Amino acid sequence: MSRGLSCRVRRDEQSLATYRQSHSDAPVPPRASVKNYTNFEKMVLDYYLSLKYPIIFYPESEGYTAIIKDLPGCMSVGETLSEAMENIEEARELWIETAYECGDEIPLPLTEVEDSGSLSLEIPKSLRRSLADNAETAGVSIEQYILALLSKAG
Repeated sequence: MSRGLSCRVRRDEQSLATYRQSHSDAPVPPRASVKNYTNFEKMVLDYYLSLKYPIIFYPESEGYTAIIKDLPGCMSVGETLSEAMENIEEARELWIETAYECGDEIPLPLTEVEDSGSLSLEIPKSLRRSLADNAETAGVSIEQYILALLSKAG
C-alpha cells in the first residue's frame, strides 16, 4: 500500500472517531447494514462506491468472466457481455460494502493513482460502423465492446 493511501485511510478513521466523539450523546447505530450508518460513515462509503475500478473481461465458451484485479477475489460471470457487466458491478458494490462493514482496507483503483485509462484512437469509418453494429447486437456500448475485444486479445 502506498503511503498516501495509508494516510488517507487513517485520516478517514480519525475523522470518523472525531465525529463520534463530538456526537457522543447520540447513540451510535450498529454497523450491520448500510442503512444504519451515520451521515459521515455513509459519505465515506459513498466515496469508495463511486470509485471507478478497471474491469477485465475474459470470453469463455459459455459466456464471460469479469475480474476487478484491484479488489482481491472480486469476480463474476455472465452468459452475455452485458450480463457480465451487470454482475461485476453488483459484485464490486458488495465487495466494497463488506470490506467497509468489517473495517478492512479498501484499495484505491490503480488507475486513480497511476493512469487515467483514457485512450484516443483514429479508426476508419467502416471499422467503426462494423464495431458499432456488433456492439448493438451484443447489447453493449461500442466502448464496452471494444474493451471486451481488447481483453480477449490481451
